[in-house]
Amino acid sequence: MFSESDLPKALSQRLRTQFGTSYPAFIESLHGSAVSSYRINPAKPAHPPGTHTRVPWCEGGFYTGQEVVFALDPAWHAGGYYVQEASSMLIGKAINPRLKSDQPLRVLDLCAAPGGKSTHVLSLLNEHSLLVTNETVRGRTGMLAENITRWGHAACIVTHNDPRDFTRLPHFFDVILMDAPCSGEGLIRRDSGVLDHWSEQNVQHCTVRQQRILDDVLPALAPGGMLIYSTCTMAPSENELQMQALIKRHTHMQSIPVDFEKSWGVEELKIENKSGVVHAYRCLPHRLQGEGFFMSVLQNTDPSTKEVDHHQRKSNTHQSDLLQAANEWMDIDNLSVMKLREENYLAPTPLLNSFEYVSKNLRVLQAGIQAGRMIKSNLLPSHHMAMSSLLRSNVPATELSLEEALNYLRKNEIKLQGEKTGWMLAKHNGLNLGWMKSIGSRINNYYPTNWRLRMQEKKL
Repeated sequence: MFSESDLPKALSQRLRTQFGTSYPAFIESLHGSAVSSYRINPAKPAHPPGTHTRVPWCEGGFYTGQEVVFALDPAWHAGGYYVQEASSMLIGKAINPRLKSDQPLRVLDLCAAPGGKSTHVLSLLNEHSLLVTNETVRGRTGMLAENITRWGHAACIVTHNDPRDFTRLPHFFDVILMDAPCSGEGLIRRDSGVLDHWSEQNVQHCTVRQQRILDDVLPALAPGGMLIYSTCTMAPSENELQMQALIKRHTHMQSIPVDFEKSWGVEELKIENKSGVVHAYRCLPHRLQGEGFFMSVLQNTDPSTKEVDHHQRKSNTHQSDLLQAANEWMDIDNLSVMKLREENYLAPTPLLNSFEYVSKNLRVLQAGIQAGRMIKSNLLPSHHMAMSSLLRSNVPATELSLEEALNYLRKNEIKLQGEKTGWMLAKHNGLNLGWMKSIGSRINNYYPTNWRLRMQEKKL
């Protein structure tokens, strides 16, 4: 059972001052369990087991109402939903004002792993828009790429770059989302281990690091562009004071309000001084059904900033053999082939110039949908293609039971009834899990070895 004495003294004293009369309610909220929530993929929606109460500020966001082992649900592996903390789903309300059906957007998720906010953004953007999702820590990029692959969108580039590298793309992004590395105070209820690493020195270290990241990435923000800044901490120096300092250093950045329903329990913090007004928003576990979260939105109002012409001559990336082979499984009408190192990727043709511009200036890990390898005139399809929402509905497939689906995800032997031969999709409840190939009496399982499910329990 959590008690106030579990908090470091310096943290307890600061929170008592911050929260005032609501401090006892905050401490009481830490006695309970963290809530479990998820967000469905509109391109291939699914719900995990349990009850499903809607998260009020996020269309497609739900609370599970009970403990669920998501790793034992094939729908999670298929990208049918993403397990995400409910408070952080608020970023959808910040980006929504920029969404217009006829306006393409270029969006950067700067500190993206494991990918919750990136998959959320992909679900909101129109088909003409682009997301660049970046992770600065090399060891976290695999997790990010895996989750983006599961989500199945083609209009996404995964990168591994330091924030200062984005100065190579001046004024390129209409929206920059920065979920900043922070001291993590808002996750105390979910992860008590946060307190093991908490110190005033660490808070200060995070504050300095955040300032450096903000200053480095701002040159990549387009005129009129929007910066969405968020953290999962409660420290003012990492949150509202960070925003206050930013608009003092960069006078062309202006804080703008976000509309929230009062009934949601989101707390508004409004700070005014000579540098301008800071509109900031805070979630706390005693005020709503979620963990600690902070968000603020700023806009680039510099009228002197000139839009850079990013149009480039389309390079000769058309490879008719590969596209023709991919056409057996995918709708290729609006796709072009892009070569990245030794891999072939399928990128949306209207975005090809942007894909090439990004790939020439950044360290790109994947771009669009990985197509697979050509062996003579035949295509060995990638798992990425199996996860794509562009896959044709008439691709041969076999529906697996729960036990068979878990065996497939573990790369165990699969035995099927019937006489199907050749490539086919493994499905469960209508969702694609990956490729299989029937060769006579043998079924080859093409699920990625490094994604293999290692849990052995057979029931959810």
